[in-house]
Amino acid sequence: MGGMQKAMLLLCARRAVASFSIAIGIALMLYALVDPPVRDTTSASCSVGGHAALFLGLVLVSPLVETLALAILYSFSRLFFNSLVSTCLAAVALASLHALVWWGWAVIVLVPFMLFATPFSVSSDTIEKKFIYSLAMHSFHNFYVFLAIVLATLFGC
Repeated sequence: MGGMQKAMLLLCARRAVASFSIAIGIALMLYALVDPPVRDTTSASCSVGGHAALFLGLVLVSPLVETLALAILYSFSRLFFNSLVSTCLAAVALASLHALVWWGWAVIVLVPFMLFATPFSVSSDTIEKKFIYSLAMHSFHNFYVFLAIVLATLFGC
């Protein structure tokens, strides 16, 4: 891997730390105000096989599907709006889908989705590079979420 690709991955990882930190801060404030839905932690999802499936879904599949949807939503809205409005619309649309599980998730993931949509609006790179950059940030962010889930299940949170 070349120096430029390593630098890009490091930048994506750092920006994902920022998005994850913001999401955690919002989640902690929100959880202090309202009770999130109760989740069954006694199921097989806490097993090694459950963690492997969670990793695949959370770190690989979900970012790929969601970043593709983000790119499509951003590109479509650019036909009608400027890049700032398109970034916001794409992020709000994807965050709204998370509200199908619980409305609080939409609030928690809105800022990260704004950050994941930013490469589409600020970079002069090709759409492929913008997609890879956004996907890398999203995957790193979800990897940190995965680590937090694993640690929480290990300590019984």
